[in-house]
Amino acid sequence: MIQINGLTFGYAGQEHLFDRVTVALDERWKTGLIGRNGRGKTTLLKLLDGALDGYKGSIAVPIPTVRFSVDEANGKTAFEAAARYGGEEWEIVREADLLGVADLLYRPLKSLSGGQKTRVQLAGMFAVDAFRLIDEPTDSLDLRGRAAVARYLAGKRGFILASHDRAFLDACIDHVLAVTRSGVTLTAGTCSSYLNDVDARERN
Repeated sequence: MIQINGLTFGYAGQEHLFDRVTVALDERWKTGLIGRNGRGKTTLLKLLDGALDGYKGSIAVPIPTVRFSVDEANGKTAFEAAARYGGEEWEIVREADLLGVADLLYRPLKSLSGGQKTRVQLAGMFAVDAFRLIDEPTDSLDLRGRAAVARYLAGKRGFILASHDRAFLDACIDHVLAVTRSGVTLTAGTCSSYLNDVDARERN
């Protein structure tokens, strides 16, 4: 289990994004991370990845993590961008084939579209044994690319996926971690089932 106990964090000069948050996540779950802009989704992923300090409470992640951000693809070739996560070449090729980008791996990275870069990076992430922290992968994907990535993620496990795309999340997650003004809520199910429950409670 990934354990967050009493997490309190905020950037200097701002209100706390998280105030005494306690939650436990199974590393095998396919968790969707949702919330309005500014609620702290990216910050939470960075905290889980160990990229931020200065918080109170404790964060225990018993396995290695890898984090995806659409702006962090670098390397001369697409393969180098995928290999930065540490996977073996055959493993990266295997995952890239599942994502439909194996033929792009040895092209210059700068020649790829944003969506192709996203799929190459995801291939690299899933070529290693780690917990994946995936931040807004749909930003650079067209409809066809979103469908391909959703199908791919539906067959995987062990990730947190931050996205605003309800249909995309519904296609590939089994738990929802919602960051709201009042705190953090964890439920089993899809994004739609969580939001429908919220709507029903607000009507009653």
